Amino acid sequence: MDGRTLDGKVESTAGGVSRNLADCLTRLDLNPFFVSNMGSQEHAQALLSKMGHMDTSGIKIVPDARTATCIVVLDQGGECLFVIGDMDIHNSLSPEQ
Repeated sequence: MDGRTLDGKVESTAGGVSRNLADCLTRLDLNPFFVSNMGSQEHAQALLSKMGHMDTSGIKIVPDARTATCIVVLDQGGECLFVIGDMDIHNSLSPEQ
């Protein structure tokens, strides 16, 4: 990389394998218990607002932590070039939750 800004498109979606599975099960009229941690920043609030149809009682808000985020960079054909994941918050999950 030579410091240039490359032209592209950016899209943000709610995701995560477990969240997606819990979302789908909820839409099938099942009641999964989803356990996770989120930070307290606006990103977490935006995710929670997209989960209104789900039981979010198993989600713990961790002050001063970053909500897990994954950036996937695709080529022009839609193939994955690389993935950057900030998943440190998952280290704060505990069996007591």
